[in-house]
Parts: sequence; C-alpha cells; structure tokens
Amino acid sequence: MPTSVNKTFCYTDTALISKGLTVVFSPLKALIDGQIIEMIQIGILCASLYTSSDQPRHFQECVFTEIAAGILKCFILHQKN
Repeated sequence: MPTSVNKTFCYTDTALISKGLTVVFSPLKALIDGQIIEMIQIGILCASLYTSSDQPRHFQECVFTEIAAGILKCFILHQKN
C-alpha cells in the first residue's frame, strides 16, 4: 500500500471500533509523527514510542501509565528494520 492517509485509516478504524488498545508497528519515524497528529486531531487518544532513546524516560513512563489506565486507544511503535 502506498504511503498515504489511507494506510493510517486501516488502524484508525480499528482504534475507533475496538474497546481495547490498538497497537501498530511502523518502520518510519516521520510517518509516525504525522499519523499521531492526524489521529489526535480527529479525537483518538494515541501515543508513540521509538526503539531508540530519542524520547525522554519520563515520556515513556507516561505513555505506559496511560496504557495501563486505559486512556490511550492507539499505540504506535517504531519497528526498527
């Protein structure tokens, strides 16, 4: 599937209709950031984490706390190639 908004909708729909957490693995950091922004703009609470240490530890802890509390609907992980 070409890189576009259509790919985002594949898991946006899942996050909207499921009661649990939708976990997505994505290989491109640049796309992840754009997808997170788009999803937040349409009202889906989501977050992402990268496999590298680009994000501060307190941010990572906050994301896992929100997952445990059931706040986040979608969680996007950077899949290192």
